[in-house]
Amino acid sequence: MTAMDARGYRWLVIAVILAGCSARQAPPPAAVSSPPPAPARSGPAQPAARAARVSPAPASPGPAAPDPNLPAELDRGMIADAIQQIRPDVTNCGLTWPATGTVKVSLKVGADGRVASVTVKATPDPKLGACVAEVMQRAKFPATRNGGGFAYPWMFPAAPPH
Repeated sequence: MTAMDARGYRWLVIAVILAGCSARQAPPPAAVSSPPPAPARSGPAQPAARAARVSPAPASPGPAAPDPNLPAELDRGMIADAIQQIRPDVTNCGLTWPATGTVKVSLKVGADGRVASVTVKATPDPKLGACVAEVMQRAKFPATRNGGGFAYPWMFPAAPPH
């Protein structure tokens, strides 16, 4: 599969997801006027009143096309800037769950810059890895046309002797 095929497939998956989400939205309630109830009569049953016509809600527009002025994907500088913003929180993970070693995480970032998924690939301690993953999930990246994915190693050296 070429890079272009992968991008096209990615957009197809996004379009299907968005179509499924918009299909589940309930239409806004339509104003329906109904005639007042008829007085009760004795005798043979009357035919049921015809249902009031309700016009369907207008179809919602599809997903907006990506802004052609945005960069195609994340670059090293964008990643470094976003990582710098969360570095203090990841450092706190190391202070809360002291372990020596490297936590390797893999991220997928959506076109809107939000982290879509984080996977811990390696960690010296499960609680440290979970903490780092939680912080990485909150990272904010610049918007791009295609989003992106990358792996990042967080190194937790042994504490110096006091």
